[in-house]
Amino acid sequence: MKRLLFLIFIVCLSTNLSAQELSYRGYVKHLSALNAASNFNPIYYNGIVHHRLETTTKFSYKLTMNADFRNRIFYGYSVDDYGLYAQLLNQDGGWLDLTFVLYKSNQLIFQSVIDRLQLNWNHNNFDITLGRQRINWGKSFVWSPNDLFNNFAFLDFDYEERPGSDAVSFVWAYDFASDIQFAYKPANETKDLVFGGLWRTNIESISYDVQFIIGSYRQDFLLGGGWEGYLKNAGFSGEFLVFNPFENNAVLSFSSGIDYQFSDGPYVRFEGLYNGSYSNATVNGGNLFLPPSPKNLFPSRQAVYLTSSFTVTPLVQAGLGVLSSLDAKLHAFLPQISYSVSQNTDFLIISQVFSSDLFDGFESQKQTVFFRFKWSY
Repeated sequence: MKRLLFLIFIVCLSTNLSAQELSYRGYVKHLSALNAASNFNPIYYNGIVHHRLETTTKFSYKLTMNADFRNRIFYGYSVDDYGLYAQLLNQDGGWLDLTFVLYKSNQLIFQSVIDRLQLNWNHNNFDITLGRQRINWGKSFVWSPNDLFNNFAFLDFDYEERPGSDAVSFVWAYDFASDIQFAYKPANETKDLVFGGLWRTNIESISYDVQFIIGSYRQDFLLGGGWEGYLKNAGFSGEFLVFNPFENNAVLSFSSGIDYQFSDGPYVRFEGLYNGSYSNATVNGGNLFLPPSPKNLFPSRQAVYLTSSFTVTPLVQAGLGVLSSLDAKLHAFLPQISYSVSQNTDFLIISQVFSSDLFDGFESQKQTVFFRFKWSY
């Protein structure tokens, strides 16, 4: 009912306002995946045809609406048991259910998701956004404690836009490099509410962007912050959150990274995580591919990520990433190579190879090679 009422509200508003400008863009992708267990027998195939449409409607210079649609067709081995897989694909996770499984069989599943649907009002230094949106408070690349509202699974590389939240957000940009933000994410139950305030500014004397956060995440009071700047020529960033800081059960979630671009050479990045709320009670390999809680970002207490990428030719990029736990048997090797076929067409090969006991129930995901064609318009 909430979904229906909200969609009716958006449609009525859109039809009663006179759009001055409508713009759109999008892409079509085909992702093939070859999955295998440790002994490479058997090898499974999965495929996804993915179309994304992003639209922006300007009603005036102050008021705009964004509506983005993610349409995917799944086929292959994972679809054979379509009852379970279709149920998973029909889960939305937002306050509004904007995920639709329009067709399902044991050959294919057609899913459509509205992952952005927001009204934005901007006046001078004030900005208010209502609806499904991306609230980006994070500073890190892999693990982002400051991302309270819409955390992401790093290994879900095929979702470049990352998830959004059903929320209302407010931004007051009182200076060129400083702003105050507030966001509220409703929930069906009070215990699941998320809200927070952020103050962000630039310290000119050291040329660092810093931010401080106060809020509540599902009944846990929190304090945190982040920074981004340079150590000589290397980028240096990080973020942290302390949950229930004035209680005996206080926990810390912390990540920090350094990146450097060598002159005419590779780009390298190192990032580390301390996951203070880690619990192995419900850990399995599937957790790596789902958006985590900022309170429990990874299925181990300490982890590191190291990556390097370089240009082979002007059209070919290659890289290798290593994701590893320091206190559990969990290691992932992530090589990839991309080729720019044309100005709007790309080809990507990426592999995810795991060494972990977490995959006892997910053996077919231990080793995967992906092939992806993407055409943008």
